[in-house]
Amino acid sequence: MADIPRNIYPSQRQATGGYEEAKAPIQGQQDHVPEMGVFVTGGQDRRDMQDDHSPELGAFAAYEEYDDYDDYDEDGHPISILVSKVKPEQVRWLWPGRIPLGKLTLLDGDPGLGKSLLTLDLAARVTTGRAMPDVPDTDSRGFEKPAHADSRGFEKPAHAGRTEVLDARGGAWLHPPDPCTGSSEPRDYEPIEGGVVLLSSEDDLAATICPRLVAACADLSRVRAMQTVYGLDVERGVVRERGVLLPQDVDFLAHAIARAQAKLVVIDPLMAYLDGRVNSWRDQDVRAALAPLARLAEQTGAAILVLRHLTKGGGSNALYRGGGSIGIIGAARSGLLVAKHPERPEEERVLASSKSNLGPPMPALAYHIVATRNSYGDAVPYVKWCGTVPYTASQLLAAAEREGMERVPRRLNEACAFLQEVLADGPRLTTEVEQLAWEASISDHTLRRARQTLGVQARHSAFRGAWLLALPETANPTQSPPTREDGGLW
Repeated sequence: MADIPRNIYPSQRQATGGYEEAKAPIQGQQDHVPEMGVFVTGGQDRRDMQDDHSPELGAFAAYEEYDDYDDYDEDGHPISILVSKVKPEQVRWLWPGRIPLGKLTLLDGDPGLGKSLLTLDLAARVTTGRAMPDVPDTDSRGFEKPAHADSRGFEKPAHAGRTEVLDARGGAWLHPPDPCTGSSEPRDYEPIEGGVVLLSSEDDLAATICPRLVAACADLSRVRAMQTVYGLDVERGVVRERGVLLPQDVDFLAHAIARAQAKLVVIDPLMAYLDGRVNSWRDQDVRAALAPLARLAEQTGAAILVLRHLTKGGGSNALYRGGGSIGIIGAARSGLLVAKHPERPEEERVLASSKSNLGPPMPALAYHIVATRNSYGDAVPYVKWCGTVPYTASQLLAAAEREGMERVPRRLNEACAFLQEVLADGPRLTTEVEQLAWEASISDHTLRRARQTLGVQARHSAFRGAWLLALPETANPTQSPPTREDGGLW
């Protein structure tokens, strides 16, 4: 059998300091890791690296697999492998049925629904080894969580054993069916405990992320945040600080995962970290950009949770509502959606499954956002889970679309009533009307539609040198604006 090529997976050597000497790069070679400011010898023994808080990555197993290759090119690179030589592996979950370990998971939702806050709740659970929201803090032997635990269950149960998952249909306790056998026999789901790596471009680390992690009772010593890296500026020929870009900075991310011994990586949002040369609406570009991220998840065993905003376009199919190419959700093995609760849209949110390649979709979970006070007296939000609800991702999007359609005529009616009131005494300056509309929280688009609906006329004043708005001469100020039933334009 040909020698194993030594130039395979250089990112693994940079992130972990190399493998065994027999499979290491040239001895004495040094890989500079600017983000951490340290040098690592390529041939350093991996046991020494563990003393530096770097875990033994699952990627090491990839080197062992090459012993089973029997198909190589002329340069000794492996081409294919017999599937009969592959050892089947059980799917491991960070959150049973929802977030698999070693895979990409996509979380979609509109801004302002608490997606980022939800990920911090999950991060707090991972860093402290607490169970996920729908996994009760009791085991199959009936051990209850300790009496001194608070209502959010921040104390870890004294007896960690076999746990079960709550089903939405009738409130029965059962386990998710095994993806291969379909069996619902009890399985061991120990809470996953480890570090977390955060990439957040929208929230301030000191003013927002850190206080929210404290409110969620996270172990801050196990959370690492990546904000910038140092890279070579080719045009100027100097090393400078810049933002994290994917996929080119996947090696830096691998290093952070190793240092944190991370089980969860959060990228919030994905579009902020994609290299500018990647066309997020082009399927080939997106898949090529996410492939290194998916390999990193597989090699490290960490769950990589990617956040994305929904588009403004309608439709109830969650697979097509996220921004960018369909290849983004295609690359993820699990998809989640956050939306408003159809019956209590102002109070509660719902987390539903939009895609599940590794098992049956799990029941949707409701949550609402509550606040506590920090040491400075500031209100800091955190997530409080409310249990299962009988909604699918499609139903949630359809309800949101109906709410939006109902909101449009209501706002238009308000804008029409506003124009009738401010123009009742005669023409007024356009700029003055627009300022009053802005103070009344009426958007420019809605104001224009209201002007069209009422037939408001714009006149140029030769004396004042400005444009005036006036109601049509036949308009009756007491007449209600049109609605759908009486022939409105909308």
